[in-house]
Amino acid sequence: MHDVPSARPQPPTSLRAPAPVNARALPQEGRPATAAVIGAACRFPCADSLDEYWQLLLEGRAVAAEPAADRLGLWAAMRDPELAPRITTLKGGYLRDIAGFDADYFSVSPREAAKLDPQQRLLLTATHDALEDAGLTRQALRGLAVGVFVGAGSTDYMLLGSGSKQAIDAYHGIGNSHSILANRISYYYNLKGPSLTVDTACSSSLTALHVALQSLERDELDLAIVGGVNVIVSADLTLSFSQATMLSPNGRCNTFSADADGYGRAEGVGVIVLTRSTDVSRLAGRARCVIRGTAVNQDGRSNGISAPNGLSQEQVIRAAMARARVPLHDLAYVEAHGTGTKLGDAIEFNALREVLSDAPGTSCHVGSAKANVGHMEAAAGMGGLIKAMLMLEHGMIPPHAASPPYSDLIDKARGQLAIAETAIPLRGGACIGVSSFGFGGSNAHVIVACGEEPDEASTAIEPGADAEPTLLLLSAHSSELALADARCLADLLENGGEPIQAVASTLAYHRDPLRHRVAVAAADRTDAVQQLRNTVATDRVCKPRIAFVFSGQGSQYAGMGAGLYAGNTTFREAFDDCAGRIQARSGFTVGDLLQGGRGGTERMLEDTHLAQLALFCLEYALAQLAMAASVTPGAVIGHSLGEIVAQTIAGMLDLDAAVALVNERARLMQGVSPSGAMLALFATEATTRDLIARSGLPIHVAALNSTSSVTVSGADSDIVTFAVAAGAVGIVHRRVPTRHAFHSPAFAFAAEKLALFTRTLTTQPSRLPVISNLDGQFLRDLPPGSDYWSRHIVASVEFSRGINTLIESGFDLFLEIGPDRTLSQLISRDHNAAGIEAIAVQRRGADGVLALLKALGRLYECNADIRIDPVLPRTRPARVPARKLGNQKFWGVPEPAPASIAPPAGRGIAAPRTVSPTAAMDLIELQLDVIGGQLGVLEGQRQGNAHNNQHAMQIRGEQHG
Repeated sequence: MHDVPSARPQPPTSLRAPAPVNARALPQEGRPATAAVIGAACRFPCADSLDEYWQLLLEGRAVAAEPAADRLGLWAAMRDPELAPRITTLKGGYLRDIAGFDADYFSVSPREAAKLDPQQRLLLTATHDALEDAGLTRQALRGLAVGVFVGAGSTDYMLLGSGSKQAIDAYHGIGNSHSILANRISYYYNLKGPSLTVDTACSSSLTALHVALQSLERDELDLAIVGGVNVIVSADLTLSFSQATMLSPNGRCNTFSADADGYGRAEGVGVIVLTRSTDVSRLAGRARCVIRGTAVNQDGRSNGISAPNGLSQEQVIRAAMARARVPLHDLAYVEAHGTGTKLGDAIEFNALREVLSDAPGTSCHVGSAKANVGHMEAAAGMGGLIKAMLMLEHGMIPPHAASPPYSDLIDKARGQLAIAETAIPLRGGACIGVSSFGFGGSNAHVIVACGEEPDEASTAIEPGADAEPTLLLLSAHSSELALADARCLADLLENGGEPIQAVASTLAYHRDPLRHRVAVAAADRTDAVQQLRNTVATDRVCKPRIAFVFSGQGSQYAGMGAGLYAGNTTFREAFDDCAGRIQARSGFTVGDLLQGGRGGTERMLEDTHLAQLALFCLEYALAQLAMAASVTPGAVIGHSLGEIVAQTIAGMLDLDAAVALVNERARLMQGVSPSGAMLALFATEATTRDLIARSGLPIHVAALNSTSSVTVSGADSDIVTFAVAAGAVGIVHRRVPTRHAFHSPAFAFAAEKLALFTRTLTTQPSRLPVISNLDGQFLRDLPPGSDYWSRHIVASVEFSRGINTLIESGFDLFLEIGPDRTLSQLISRDHNAAGIEAIAVQRRGADGVLALLKALGRLYECNADIRIDPVLPRTRPARVPARKLGNQKFWGVPEPAPASIAPPAGRGIAAPRTVSPTAAMDLIELQLDVIGGQLGVLEGQRQGNAHNNQHAMQIRGEQHG
């Protein structure tokens, strides 16, 4: 915009050239520290993301177009017979959607959302995306001093809303105030640092950046959110700029073109997240780019308040370079303000030439994103900065979108400045300058460089990691959005790019968990893509009440836990700790406990002594791993042997006492005659007891596992006969692979011996509620000398009653801690219809690590708070697309009826405007005089005759005044 003199320019009081900036004269102490951009997001014309924006730039596309049919406020002006002829064009760069907003996510009522300036809504959405890009959660923000700095200028929505005074309500003022553009972000995220909106016209967003850097320099902040925004919903400014001959009839910025004839207006929003470079590792892990230096200044009293001043432009660039301490030879590209007007482009181009002449032999490329998307006015600087960031990341200069022939200034600057007509590599280690000049004379320049590699504070990704199991945790505030995010993530993984372990780490550690959740435990990248495309989202509002369920004997097998032992440090350390105590007591080694020694599974089944010690060690280590992942039980229950593990986790027994108890219990039980047998019946307790009574056999109920699962014990021959009787009445049954009649009078002698041992066993008050197998009720305490465990090996296991007790007490999620999903299946069969969830942490025949990840993933989907550290290493964050938000339309300003404002038939929108020919010629002559004078000054400086040329320009200015 900054290129048109005012109608009555005032004579300058002085046109002496500003003194050259001397880097050595700048203060060395207190100089702005290098700041890093750790997150960014944008919505620009035809580009709703950083990736889309880069693709648009790389293709060299220009996207000027008519506004959509629903832009009624604009089309109304073009239908007005008096206004339409005075408007140059409505073509420009428009956002795809400025009405869509997720009011629910941002805690805004629908009524208020409709009254919010779309700029507020766009900034909130882009800030959400930028913070997710930076990997900053709400928890992380709570401990930081965070400021918000926004560049903005448009008041279009307020203009439309105030057209009908009856429509103004309590939300009108706060919904349209410029201050609230920044304050709304601070309010929503509960940020306590400076929060302000800057309006310096087209340089607003880079000026906001400059102010933010000053706050970072003074240690007022840990983090700064900087943005720029612009929307076009009213025709007022378009009408005004048309009358000032500022707009191009084709709605484009033909920057540096020989056909430059004005600029094209555009909308956009861009947001970046900044921190000091020294804090990158602590806050984000890596930087997108770094800001080496910024500068702002003013044109002062030149030939009209809206006329550009080339000498001031030189000065602001030199100041930014000096503060950045960057030699001119390192400047590879300048993202020009470049509005596409002959006057503005010429002054800017020659100012760049003059700066480069300070270092003979220096050359760089020049271009402007305005040639692609148009002039986004207050957001233009953010568009240029984000373009520079993407160029540095991709190591590429995209082609300039304005086609040749270029201005003859390009030929004159050959060897110093060049325009890229095709995409070309950006030289390594180079810097990029970004300019923004406000039409009131406020100038800004920024020096951007590649992101510096942070210290290695996170785990590196090992080669082949994509073929290892991993856990992807997604969440959103609606199931539809969660599924959309899953599909987006599937596309990301399918197209390669980021390592899947880095993606998993980013989702786990750098995203806030929301209500609707998806967890994918995948064996490898291919498996992850397939699951993500076929997943469903869960919705559980309340936090679950979790009980640990410990498996009993019969679930063991050779190799149980071996995969976890090899692949998980937390599990291995807990297992080794317990196994060492077991070896000291029994002589069994880690290998015996994991693999059953040379006997394998057969020995695991036949050797009760080994089996019970192995199960205890496995379940103890699994419980330690689950609790390390923040899965905290509210109560514990076990099945037979599993109850001793439960008592240990609850603190009733310390580990040494528990190992001693299990060792003695198992040794005594192993000594019982191996002539017993057990039979599992799929029948109710009543049916089973009735069949026992009718059979007349000495059969005993050993365990009540569920409402329809009962295990009985007896002598081998009696069990064979009883099985025939059960089959005769249609009861499904199966033989349990054991040679003992557990939980029956067959163990009475072993019980007596165990009672002698446990009289000296020390117990402590339980830290957690424990369910007793003897009656299915809470076990309050165990007094010294208790014979509880001796009665325990003879009596029936009242497991089903214990589960009912826990459910009645409000527990609704049961986590089976054992080598297989035996008890969890029984619980699900009985209670799944009532919303009770039962999950197993291991599964026979499955990869142990993957099975654990599946369990943790399901816990996450059930709204449990989990900590993923013990199973998923932290890596350097990956660039994962921000989570999608809802998109309900909100529009709260009165507008004309659509039928009355259809585009004029057969004319389009680029109708000739009726600016007075005399006035137009006066403006053109005035422009040419100003450019001639300023170019003369620049040329005179190069020739050492600055005084004479400056005097000539002053005379011309007085004549125009």
